[in-house]
Amino acid sequence: MPAGLMHAEREWLGAACRGVGRALSAVGTRGRRFVAAGVLAAALVYVAALGIRSVLYEGAFSPDSLVYVDTARNLAAGRGISNSVVSLDAAVYEGAPIPRPMINWGPLYPAAIAGTSLLGVPVTAAALLVPVVFLGVALAGAYLLGRQMLDEVAGLVAVAILLHFAPLRHVGVHAWSETLGLAFVLLALYLAAARAGTGARRRMRALGAGLAAGLAYAARPALAPLLPMCLLLVVERRRLRPTVERLALCLAGYAAVTGPVVLRTLLLTGHLQGHRSPRPMVPFRQAASDLARVLADVAVPASWTARAACLAGVLSVLIACAALVRRRRLVPAVRDALAGGRRFALTLWPAGYLAFLVYCEMHYPIDPIDARLTVVATAVLAILAAVAAVRLLNASAPLTGLLCALSLVIAGGAAAGEALAARTALNPRLPRPYDYGRKLAHSETLAWLADHASGRDLIVCENGLDLTIYLGVVDTLFFSCAEPWKPPVAFDDFMVYLGNHAGGYERVFVVFRESPAGRAERYAPPGSFAAAFLGDEAAAHPAIAVAARLDDGVVFEVTP
Repeated sequence: MPAGLMHAEREWLGAACRGVGRALSAVGTRGRRFVAAGVLAAALVYVAALGIRSVLYEGAFSPDSLVYVDTARNLAAGRGISNSVVSLDAAVYEGAPIPRPMINWGPLYPAAIAGTSLLGVPVTAAALLVPVVFLGVALAGAYLLGRQMLDEVAGLVAVAILLHFAPLRHVGVHAWSETLGLAFVLLALYLAAARAGTGARRRMRALGAGLAAGLAYAARPALAPLLPMCLLLVVERRRLRPTVERLALCLAGYAAVTGPVVLRTLLLTGHLQGHRSPRPMVPFRQAASDLARVLADVAVPASWTARAACLAGVLSVLIACAALVRRRRLVPAVRDALAGGRRFALTLWPAGYLAFLVYCEMHYPIDPIDARLTVVATAVLAILAAVAAVRLLNASAPLTGLLCALSLVIAGGAAAGEALAARTALNPRLPRPYDYGRKLAHSETLAWLADHASGRDLIVCENGLDLTIYLGVVDTLFFSCAEPWKPPVAFDDFMVYLGNHAGGYERVFVVFRESPAGRAERYAPPGSFAAAFLGDEAAAHPAIAVAARLDDGVVFEVTP
C-alpha cells in the first residue's frame, strides 16, 4: 500500500475519532442534568429496594448487632447508653453492673436505632433500616466528593461504581455501624477539601468538617484518624490567618461531638480504649497479609456484570494511557489525576486508615482485618479510581458524553437487579430467616422465657446474647460451654454472686440451650458452674429447682 494512502487513512481515522469524541462530549454537555437525575434516581431505587430486602428477608445480625440493639432498647427505656446483657465471668469476677455502660462501641448507631423506634418502627427493623438509609447518604457523599475533586461526571461514575461495590452492600444489609461511619467520612472529606466561596463560607465548611469527623468517631471510634486528615486538608498555603481560623473551627466542631464521648469513657474506665478483651495480638506479617488478602478480594467484583464493566473500564484506561504515552503526556496526566485539584485527599485517607488498622491489629484486641473493617477506606479508593479514570480518559479524548451514558447504564442495571430481588422478597410465602417472631414460636425455650420471664427477673443463659431480640429489656448474664480456652466460672463463686445481687430481682432463671451438635460440645470441668447444673449436684442442691425441661433446653430456677 502506498505510503501516501496509509497517511491519508490515518488522518481520516483520527479525524473521525475526534469528531465522535466531540459529538459525545456535546451530547454529554446538553444532557448532563438528565443523566445526573437518572443516576441519582437509580441510586434512590437501589437504596429503597435494598431496604425492603434487608428488613424483610436478607438483613443479618451479628454479636455486635445484638449489642447495638440491646443498647438501643435500654436508651429508649431511659436506662442510658448501657447493656442489659453482660457476660457471666465479667459480672462474677470483675463486678460488672447490670445494666453495664456501653464503652467499646460508638453510641451514634444505637441512638439512631432508638430514635427510629420512637416513630413506631420495631427495634429489629430499625436496626436494619438505619444502615441502608446511611448507605444512601454515603452514595450522595460520593457524588459530592467526586464532583468536587474533578467534575460532575466523576461523581456520577463514582456512584455507579459504588452501586456494584459488594463490601458496601454487605455492610448495608447488616445491623452494623459501618455505613454511618462512611457517610460522615465522605461528608468530612468533602467539606474539608472545599476551596470555593467566600471566607465566611470556608470557615463554616471547616466547622462542618470537624462536626462530621466527630460524628464519624461517635459512630465508630476506629475512625479517629479522620481528624488529622481533615486538619491537613483545611490548610491553605501562604494564608496563615485563614488557615489558623479554619483549623480552630475544625477542632472546635470535632471536640463538640467527641468531647462528651471521650470524657464519658475516661470517667468510666480510666482510659480511651474501653474494656479490653483477652484476644492475643498478631505480628506485623500476619496483619499485613490479612490486609493484602482483603484488598485483593475487594478488587475483584462479585457479579459478572460488575466484572465486565470493571474490565471494560480498565481496558479503556489502558488505551487512554497508551495514547498519552504516544503524546508524551502520561506522567503529567497521572500526576494531575491523582493529586491535582486536591485529589490527593482521596489517597490520604485510605492510606492513613489502613495503616492505622494494621497497627491496631498488632497492638489491640480487635477483630481480624476483613472487608467490613476496611470498607470505609476501600469505598474511598473506589471513588479515587472513578475520579482518576475519568481524568485520564478526558485527557486522552473528550469522552464526557460516553462516560455519562455508561454511568447511567451501570447505575440502572444495579437498581433494576436490586428491585427484582426486592420484588421476590415481597412474596408472603417466602420464609423469613430473620423473622424473630417466627423463631420465637419455634423454640420451646425461648417461648417459655417469653411467657414466664419479665423485666423484674434475672436470666443466666447459655449463648444468651440474643435474648434481647426476643425478650426486650431483661437483665441477662450470658455464658458459653464451648470455650475450653477460657477459665470457667466456679459454681461457688456464682452462688456468692447471686447472694450479693439477686435481692433486686423477683426470680433467677438459669437456662441451658442445646447447641446444634448437642451437649457433646459443652466444656464443663468439675467444680464449674456448668458442671454443677448439668450434673447430679443440681438435683441435690436445695436452692436449685428444675423449672422446665424442653425439647431445645432446660430451665432452672435458683433461690439464693
